Amino acid sequence: MKALLILNFILVLSALESEHPPGHLKPLGSHQPPLGVLDSTDFVPTSREFFDQNVLPGKPVLFKGAAKKMPAFSKWTDQYLSEKFGQEAIDVEEGKKENRSLATFHFKLQDFISRYKDEDIYLVETLPAKMREEYALLKSLSCGGYTNVLQDAVVWFSSGGTKSVLHYDSVDNINCLFDGTKELVMINKSHLEQAHIDKVNGAFSTVDVDQVDMYKFPGLQTIPYYKAVMEPGDCFFIPARQTYPSFL
Repeated sequence: MKALLILNFILVLSALESEHPPGHLKPLGSHQPPLGVLDSTDFVPTSREFFDQNVLPGKPVLFKGAAKKMPAFSKWTDQYLSEKFGQEAIDVEEGKKENRSLATFHFKLQDFISRYKDEDIYLVETLPAKMREEYALLKSLSCGGYTNVLQDAVVWFSSGGTKSVLHYDSVDNINCLFDGTKELVMINKSHLEQAHIDKVNGAFSTVDVDQVDMYKFPGLQTIPYYKAVMEPGDCFFIPARQTYPSFL
């Protein structure tokens, strides 16, 4: 009799779980398979090709290995950065899982490097001027007027396990990865309203990307998405208003 009661209890629990929308309280993207993997190429296009094929239509693309020729790709080890740029002032965020209500701290780069592997901190900072000497633009941006409209160069630095909020950027950007891997869940801007960007001023959503509440954010129950996976040396063009969280 006890065995029958336990079996019935398990069946009831399974039935209750199946009543929830797919992906409820699971990581973003668990509700359905992606539409596919975003385009990638093994070569960096010219400025004109890049504008016509990607910038003008707002089409994301992954440039495989494009950052490997930058001096920073081979030079920027912890020891090298600490010795050459250790006195640079930087801002450090509290928490590797992004929470825009948490504090920001002011460090010297060498202090961050000595602590980041053991603490829940994350460097997000405009690239100091001295460090820009070892960074290079992709040839797609080096002519054709792109340098006249560049707004910023930002460095992200952590020990891994970082996660951003679901958000969009109001400008086009190119993200280059020097170490580790990075996964992006990309939602086309045509589905922006469905993505529940409830913090309009900050252009982000308060949804927990680790445990999506499908009842609180019903638009995410059926939202289509693509995936992109970056490896060391890859650069990824992200058009303005494409909605995504990133996981490193």
